Amino acid sequence: MTRWLPLFSFLFGYIALSGIGSLLLLWGIEPFYTSFATFAGAYVPVLSADGTTTFFIVLIGSPVLFAAGYWASTILLRSASLTLHFDIKITHRGCIFLFLALIGTALLSLARGGAFEHLSAWTSFSQFLGSRNQLFDAISFPEFVNIYSLVPTVAALTLITSRSQSLRERAVHSIPAMLAVALQLLLFQKMPALMAIVLMGAIWMGSKVLSGDPIPSKRRVAALAAISIALYLAMVIVPFALPKLTGRHNVSVSEVAYTSAGYAGSSILMRLAPGLINYVAVFPNKHPFYEIDLGPWFRRGAAPDEAAVIWSEMYPTMAGNSAAPMNFVFYSQGGAVVSLIASAIVGAAIGALWQIALGCIGAHLLRSALGGILIAFSFHLSIDSLRNSVIVSYGYAWPVLFVLAVTVISLIFSRSTTSGASSSNIAT
Repeated sequence: MTRWLPLFSFLFGYIALSGIGSLLLLWGIEPFYTSFATFAGAYVPVLSADGTTTFFIVLIGSPVLFAAGYWASTILLRSASLTLHFDIKITHRGCIFLFLALIGTALLSLARGGAFEHLSAWTSFSQFLGSRNQLFDAISFPEFVNIYSLVPTVAALTLITSRSQSLRERAVHSIPAMLAVALQLLLFQKMPALMAIVLMGAIWMGSKVLSGDPIPSKRRVAALAAISIALYLAMVIVPFALPKLTGRHNVSVSEVAYTSAGYAGSSILMRLAPGLINYVAVFPNKHPFYEIDLGPWFRRGAAPDEAAVIWSEMYPTMAGNSAAPMNFVFYSQGGAVVSLIASAIVGAAIGALWQIALGCIGAHLLRSALGGILIAFSFHLSIDSLRNSVIVSYGYAWPVLFVLAVTVISLIFSRSTTSGASSSNIAT
């Protein structure tokens, strides 16, 4: 199973957050369809026979080729081996100091944006959206990178560099991870908190499997998944239900519980689903395909705005962006064939990187961090485009660059310290 962790990460997110919901909507299966229509209200088109065929090719064929590309890489590189004679030279105490510096910076950013003045927004959906927009206007790109990516990464390094044995020690050493999740809640968004858990959990799992330890037990993985789901449900339900219970609404607790359960269920299964169907309906019938997006360094003109196009189709009177798995974004850049080929290439690249991580010897902390980031990145591709998963403020290029920078700086500092000690010994 170790060889397939990034692949399983992608497929789990894809099936749970996109595949099931899109099929429920496409086939109009009750009570899910009515629940979605009641609580989401997004426009869902009826696809033609050709459109339905294209939809299934992208929905199923692209992940299959992603898996095929991944498998091919693991076969070709199964004997690859490399000995690394360097690692991140940082102690558990060093990780704690670095974490305190980063989270302190993040708290200053959030305070400047007014996050602490609007904590009550979590109890009101309308205030929730307003507070989020205010923060977005006040916080810069590097500050978002720190909050989204760097704080959770260092929290995970703090966790895996600890040598905790007792339950009490483990609880104490988990405090940075809990603070990293709490920090995301101050952004008045739901997904960053969940992705922080995914990133930290992936680095923790990477530290286990890349050191030759057994994969964490199913009970631990299930517990982590249960915590994530419970947190997400709480973040969805509280702003929705609390105003109804505390306001002047003539509704019973049981009625609020019933509607909240329906809203929460729709939020999990149907969060991405309507957008996937709209991709096939919109491109190329209502909007021409974009050119293949290879990133800002190779792009001619502005970046594709497929997320805004799909959102405007689902909610014509509201401004916003609609996330979608990488294969449907690839579809908007040339059709089903582009989606199939691009998915296979991405799968092969991820499989190759993971196989190299497994084949390397040494550099345990560095491989744990980068391998865990790769697992989390694979999961993120199931809910967002390749472009966004790499270079936007929550993209995974930034924690990779940060880890590499910390590695280089720690090696330089370690060598200068060693050389200074050697000179001192020679002098005496």
